[in-house]
This record gives sequence, structure tokens and C-alpha cells, in this order.
Amino acid sequence: MFVARAVGWSMAPIINPNDQLFISKVGHHAFKVGDIVVYLQRGALISHRIIRISFHGIYLKGDNSFQFDTVIRPESILGKVVKVRGKYGCYRLTGFLSSVIAYYYVIFSVILYIMPYKYFLRNYYPGRRVLLFLLK
Repeated sequence: MFVARAVGWSMAPIINPNDQLFISKVGHHAFKVGDIVVYLQRGALISHRIIRISFHGIYLKGDNSFQFDTVIRPESILGKVVKVRGKYGCYRLTGFLSSVIAYYYVIFSVILYIMPYKYFLRNYYPGRRVLLFLLK
């Protein structure tokens, strides 16, 4: 397990800038839709959520991003974020409740991708405070 510090807003409100990410190295067959994973892109560590897994690769997207990342190979993923410590306290991203919340973000990400940009504001998620409270 290793620790990294978040820099950008692409995973807000689950992961905010300066939050500590506890990353567990797992085999590339252990990933599932909804997991937040870390991979290396142009010399920087990126942590985004898995939206889809297919034989072409893994589709990733930040919860607070309007675009999908490029499709990556499972071998390029360095690990899975299992715990976050930061602005909203310390919470684990494992277990049933975090899986339910992960699927909420997966569904919301797809809706966000389909709907026009003008209907959404930066860092706006319906019920985000409730979801973060449930993670504690």
C-alpha cells in the first residue's frame, strides 16, 4: 500500500485537492465498475473511477469531469484507492455502502455525458452532502 496526495478537482466531492489517498496494489483482474483507480499518465498519477470494462480496455472518468479519459489497458493501473483522508474526514472506499455510492456516480457520470453542459454546474451533485455523510 502506498499514499499519494490529490491535486485536482476531477474527483470532487469524494476526493478533493490535498486529500490523502491510500492506494492498494491489486491484480488487474480484481477491478470492477465503480472502483477508483490510480494510473500514470504523462508522468502524473491520475485517480479516476472505472465506468466500463470491456475487451478494448478500461474506460475511466473523473466524477467531476465532463469527458471520459482515453481507454487504458488493465496492466497500466497502479492500484485501487481504498481510503481517503481529507476535507470531509477519513473514510474507506470498500464495502457495500461505498459500492452503492460508486454506482450512483457511475450513473450520474453517464447522465452528465449525455445531458447538455448548461444543465450542470461545476462540482454539483444532487445529494452530495448526504453521500459523504454516509461514507463516514
